[in-house]
Amino acid sequence: QGLLISSNNEKNTTFDAVRSVRVMRTFRTIKVNELINRNQVYAEPGDFDFVTDFILSHVPQTAKRR
Repeated sequence: QGLLISSNNEKNTTFDAVRSVRVMRTFRTIKVNELINRNQVYAEPGDFDFVTDFILSHVPQTAKRR
């Protein structure tokens, strides 16, 4: 199973199902978590704020934000 997971380069997230978002500016990573699915979004430094704002504006208000 580990080999199958590591070969996956693309994953979809349903914004309506997101339960938490964790912004990790140091690593230029945004973790978007649903009930079962976990997704990580990597962004270039120049695009990081835009990508973060886009994700946060599309997830439910009830999602935890860290």
